[in-house]
Formats: sequence, structure tokens, C-alpha cells
Amino acid sequence: MQGLAGVSAFRHWPVVMGVAYFLVGCSPSTSVEGASSSNPAVSATSSSDSSSTAAGSAATIPDSTAPAAAIAVQGSPATTAVAETAYEFQPSVSPSTATVTFTIANRPAWASFDPATGALTGTPTLADVGLTSNITITANDANGTATIGPFAIRVTAPSGSPAPAPPPPAPPAPTPAGTATLTWNAPTVNTNGSVLDDLAGYHIYYGPSATQLDQEIDLDSASQTTYVVGNLTPGTYYFTVTAVNSRGAEGVQSDVVSKTI
Repeated sequence: MQGLAGVSAFRHWPVVMGVAYFLVGCSPSTSVEGASSSNPAVSATSSSDSSSTAAGSAATIPDSTAPAAAIAVQGSPATTAVAETAYEFQPSVSPSTATVTFTIANRPAWASFDPATGALTGTPTLADVGLTSNITITANDANGTATIGPFAIRVTAPSGSPAPAPPPPAPPAPTPAGTATLTWNAPTVNTNGSVLDDLAGYHIYYGPSATQLDQEIDLDSASQTTYVVGNLTPGTYYFTVTAVNSRGAEGVQSDVVSKTI
């Protein structure tokens, strides 16, 4: 059987993709529609025999229902917090009404928020050291909305405490696996010189040395004369091929060739 015609190899490299995120906000608006009153005519009758009727001048009757005042929210949240120390912010609203509810956007992960009072409270830990931005607290009632923010809260380490440990280094990228492409010529005669008319396939043997070919690949096609051996870690590999007939008899090995990955 003739030797291998050639060996080649290639490597695959990983590709990393990023995703970007976007934040969209909106603020509602309110309007108050006023009421109007009519001006009635006024009539008078004289006490004398000759009566007269005079048209009275127009009179304005004030509306007793005044428009509801728009809601306003006040307060200045602290923009710094110390790790392991409680943080609290409580907004106030005017006019005071029991129907006010609160919402928050971009709440810090270490804090809790009360939608009934608008209170933002919590105790950050050393793991929370850093900045939370674009925090907004919104008060809502039947007459409209009012907001505080956006504002940011930076968590700092306590005075004298050690700085938080840096994150562990990223693990090294895995070594890409290599490949070796084997190509051979199909045999046409048996070892005794007779015509080979029952070729059934091939066996590929490979390993870390020419005397240690401990890996085997079986091919069941007589027409196949090339094969790519994959998942090869860096190193030098040795290869040989044998032919197999339909009765399972195996021919002699081809010349051994090598490939460094």
C-alpha cells in the first residue's frame, strides 16, 4: 500500500459579541379645566299703582369649587452612603393627601423602597462599593405627578477599612484544538499480486510516537481516500493507514508520517 500523500492542519478561534442596552424615560403632564357661571337678570316691582320693571345689571356669582392644587414633592437625598452604615431618604409631598403613591427607577440593589411612603432605605455592604446612577422617585396622585431626580448614590468603604479585593483574573483562554488532514491512494492489488476486488475500507492509526499508535479510526468506505483527524491538542502526532477487505483481512501499514500541532 502506498504512503500518505499529505497532511495539513488548521485552528479555530473564539468570537465574543457585545450587547448594548438603552434606557428610555418619560414624565407625564396634567391639566386642570375650570368652570364658568352665568349672570342672571334682576327684576324689581314698584309699590305704587303704576308698576314698572327694570332690567338689572349683570351680576357675577363666584364658583365655590376651586381647582385642586398640583402635587409637589420635596427632599434632597444623600448622594453618598457608607458601607455597613444604614442609609435612609424620605420625601415629603404637598398638599398632603392619602391617595399619593410612589414609584422608583434604578433602585440600588442594596436598598428597599416603600411605594406607600416613598422611603428609600438599606445598609450597603463592602461588596456594594460603587455608584448607582439615574435614580428617580416619582409621586403620583389624581391630580398629576412630581419627581425627585435623577440622582446618584455612591457607596464608599468605611474609613480605615481595607479596600475590597480585586476580582479574580479571568481564566486563560482554552488552547484551540488542531486538526490533521490525511490523504492516501487506494490499493489495487493484494500482497500476493492478485487483483484487489473486495476492498471494504481503511483503518487509521495515530499516536504520540511512531511506536505508540494507540488511537484508531475505522472507515467503512472503499472510495474514501482522505480524512480529517480533529481535537488534537498541541504536540506532535504520527499517522499510518491500512486497507481492509470485505472478509476483514487487514493489509500492511503505510509509511508513518507526522504532524506537529
